Amino acid sequence: MDLLEKFRQYIREEDLFQAKDRLLLAVSGGMDSTVLCELCKQAGFDFVIAHCNFQLRGNESERDQEFVQSVSKKYSVPILVKKFDTENSAKEKKVSIQVAARELRYAWFHELIQQGKGDCIVTAHHLDDNIETVLMNFFKGTGLAGLRGMLPESGKIIRPLLFARKEELLEFAKHEHLQ
Repeated sequence: MDLLEKFRQYIREEDLFQAKDRLLLAVSGGMDSTVLCELCKQAGFDFVIAHCNFQLRGNESERDQEFVQSVSKKYSVPILVKKFDTENSAKEKKVSIQVAARELRYAWFHELIQQGKGDCIVTAHHLDDNIETVLMNFFKGTGLAGLRGMLPESGKIIRPLLFARKEELLEFAKHEHLQ
């Protein structure tokens, strides 16, 4: 079974969303989220791209944004972009850059859902990400909830790639000639 069919099957089995739903895809410009866009396009889902520019890597952050804008043009879908002052947010809240970026990202995504820009937030988290999360939680001494890792659906956040290993995504990207 190819990745597209596994993707469709996982969405059906987990009842993650319906064909009529408008998906808000969280797209960083990395391989995982680029594959997510291609799978959603091939599966015929209606989607909008949301890209966060955390302005942490200078020109690289700008190049990521430009790349994601080119992806939205390729698929003829709307794109929503927000630039964040992540460093100042982290300092103000006295949290790590990573925590600040996560909080900023999800607050904005939920705001977009409230504005009617999409029905759910779709991320490209995959099986390897989930394994890493479980291991990190285990070593931090989590309870049972932390040992189950990320769920396919958590409120408005949907993770339709949790069935796939990173290697499968990479093979798909190569086969489809994705940048």
